[in-house]
Amino acid sequence: MASSSSFCYHSSYNAVAAVAITLLLFVFGDAADDAPKLDPSCAKDVQLVKMKQWVDGNVVNSGYGGMSAMFGAQFPKEVGQSPKSPLVFANPRDCCVPPITKLLVGSVTLCQRGTCDFTTKAAIAQAAGAVAVLVINESDDLFSMECSNSSRVDISIPVAMISKTAGDDLDNELTSGKKVELSIYAPTRPLLDYSVAVLWLMAVGTVICASTWADITAADCDERYNELSPKGSFKSETMKDEEDIVNIDTKGAIIFVISASTFLVLLFFFMSSWFIWVLIVLFCIGGVEGMHNCIVSLVLRVFPKLGRNIVKVPMFGKSSIFSIVVFIVCVAFAVLWIVNRRESYSWFGQDVLGICLMITILQLARLPNIKVATVLLCCAFVYDIFWVFISPVIFHKSVMITVSHRFISKVSFLTLYGIVSLHLHLKSYSLTHFVPFFCNKLEIILRSAKIKGDMKGTAKTASLFSCWSNSGKVARGDKAGGEAIPMLLRFPRPHDPWKGYDMIGFGDILFPGLLVCFARRFDKENNKRSVNGYFLWLVIGYGVGLFLTYLGLYLMKGHGQPALLYLVPCTLGTAVILGCIRGEMRSLWDYKPNLPPSKVPPEV
Repeated sequence: MASSSSFCYHSSYNAVAAVAITLLLFVFGDAADDAPKLDPSCAKDVQLVKMKQWVDGNVVNSGYGGMSAMFGAQFPKEVGQSPKSPLVFANPRDCCVPPITKLLVGSVTLCQRGTCDFTTKAAIAQAAGAVAVLVINESDDLFSMECSNSSRVDISIPVAMISKTAGDDLDNELTSGKKVELSIYAPTRPLLDYSVAVLWLMAVGTVICASTWADITAADCDERYNELSPKGSFKSETMKDEEDIVNIDTKGAIIFVISASTFLVLLFFFMSSWFIWVLIVLFCIGGVEGMHNCIVSLVLRVFPKLGRNIVKVPMFGKSSIFSIVVFIVCVAFAVLWIVNRRESYSWFGQDVLGICLMITILQLARLPNIKVATVLLCCAFVYDIFWVFISPVIFHKSVMITVSHRFISKVSFLTLYGIVSLHLHLKSYSLTHFVPFFCNKLEIILRSAKIKGDMKGTAKTASLFSCWSNSGKVARGDKAGGEAIPMLLRFPRPHDPWKGYDMIGFGDILFPGLLVCFARRFDKENNKRSVNGYFLWLVIGYGVGLFLTYLGLYLMKGHGQPALLYLVPCTLGTAVILGCIRGEMRSLWDYKPNLPPSKVPPEV
């Protein structure tokens, strides 16, 4: 018992480190609060606005949106409360000197960004009789417009920024002589809806399935099927052959954090559209093999005779007909998803491929004991915190936010969706091993970006990002070639006015999932029942951690935090506490799987 307590004491160092990092966050937060207090007229709530458009009297479904300024009046929440007003381009276009025309009276004034402060534009338009001001940004990013100083401003009309694309379209319609009218409003966007519950079930269900997969497909041990092997033949083996299993060691966990950080810095300085395509290709390769393995394992569990009809495939060797047919179906499914990846319904194919991929990864990669789990999860925890909150001290901007900005162009919701960590495992040539192992780590973090004044080059580099678009295009950026990051699960938000998505990254499932899978194996090999084991409690802890993540998002009105901030204490903390209470911490800490010498998997 004393020995077990000693291990609990040493493991507490990680908790102390986590607390220290958390305290640093409060320090940085307090530093931000020391900024000069703004006058209430310059501290209005930012609104996400939509526009109902009429062209020559006909309603046009343009889908344009924008972001209100931190000064001026608030936009109405209902379209019926917003008057229909003609759209007029300011003359001069930058709206920095009083206009020479009376056409602005009762109109929505369109202004180009630049030359003078935002408040100056609004004041001039207001003096000319405008009912609202739309500032066209120089890119498709949107920013929260601030007053140029903390003094009071007398702006009584609403002001919003729109993207360059929206501004150019409106400008083209005006210059072509068409009559354009707008009704601008700011509908309430629900922070949570039932899509969150669906994502919660998908994440928890994936972890449970991966942990119990050996039991679900137990019959496969006697009816082995064939699958592709780059050695020139279809290898007669199940998805979870011990030869393919990799035990992660402490060195590998530390190397992961170093390599992921290096990779992140490279993305910070060098980024191009080809990288998104690399991720898409890797995702499809891994998704195809994962889907193939899952389908074959489940079907052969019920119909084992399907794997007995063997044929010889040129260049690949022998394989069952059933395995070949399933492989072709999986490839067709992935190709179909690629072709339709920009459609609003593409989330379904992405989720299917992603879940199958994660189940496969959790079968191939294993944590041998709690010691490695502690190193890996705590390193991942610190990795997230450092690159989001502490990196601005070194790089003068958040590296994670800046990299994410290069993936995203559509802007609305005050939520930032995170960063990709690439880790290739090259132990064998199995297709799954060419997929980013830890894949995408999804952060749910609010990072407000504000522009004081309107001078070029003075705006803060961070932007407000979104996960919406009327065409369902999610997490895209101009530097990403308009492509989306596939390494996440997503589900549409039906009650969202912008038809957005709730998302969860693979990392928030894989990292805790590795620990939950270890708990399941530990319980089985030590003949532990559900209540007396660890698996049940870690599944509950994982579910509670996800619930707390969404609860925090709701209570803080969208000001989210990294999911691992909750998931690591709720999973690793649960295992450590139970191990200490039961006096089994030493066994968990130095545990070695009960495998024959010939079946001991290599370490990474």
